Amino acid sequence: MSWHLDAATATRYAGRTSDPAMADSVEAHLMACDQCRTMVNASVDDVVLAAVWADINDTLDAPRLGWVERALHAAGCSDATSRIVAATTRARWAYLFVVAFNIFVAIGSSRSGDADAAFLLFLVLAPLGPLVATAGAFGRWSDPCHAVLRTLPTSTLRLILVRTVAGVVPAVVLTAATLPWLTDRGWLAVGWLLPALALALVALALSTWIDVERAALIVGGVWVVLPVALRVPVHEMLDMFAGPVQIVSTVAIAAGAAIAVARQSKFDYREL
Repeated sequence: MSWHLDAATATRYAGRTSDPAMADSVEAHLMACDQCRTMVNASVDDVVLAAVWADINDTLDAPRLGWVERALHAAGCSDATSRIVAATTRARWAYLFVVAFNIFVAIGSSRSGDADAAFLLFLVLAPLGPLVATAGAFGRWSDPCHAVLRTLPTSTLRLILVRTVAGVVPAVVLTAATLPWLTDRGWLAVGWLLPALALALVALALSTWIDVERAALIVGGVWVVLPVALRVPVHEMLDMFAGPVQIVSTVAIAAGAAIAVARQSKFDYREL
């Protein structure tokens, strides 16, 4: 080593009063010189050293926000809500698959020789995307964050509703991408929307008694099997979607929401 720090240089560096060029030279030298490191350590004020380490710890421990959290912060959401929404990602691929299949069916219904049957298939399958999103939003089978989230200092109902909305809204928006291929169906092109919300809320209400995944399987199974069991002709089933199904869905939405609120204390994030 061709040179070593003198006491004045060590003191200035330890007190953070060195000019940038000298500080860079000292730091490069300290990397390889135990003698000078000892001299600098002896010159460092304990209060300053504690402050430096606190800044380092804060920097290392600070969470790196993803684009979802940054966008929610910009929109005025609280840190807790933003973090809950950002954590709601585990069912993403499941409901994206369902939504992608729905879009495929919608395109097929616009080109199929039996367009009514293909469209009916779309109306039956489209609500399953939001239902899958609901099941994955806070279920213990599908969410590895389940055990951690149950310890958050926020109400269970708020946690569930925020995560459900965070899962259902993207599923609904993506399913709405089918509309360009269904414009000839008029308002019935969105005839899946109320049933989708109804299935999600009924599954949410049912989850006050059983796991949400089981609730989603039961609700989704009944929804898919019922049209087959009724053996109603395709054109009559489409007429039902234009009227009775929408009315029943509206009632189910109100009932599901009421049950979820009334039994909010029964939501149970069971241990894995």
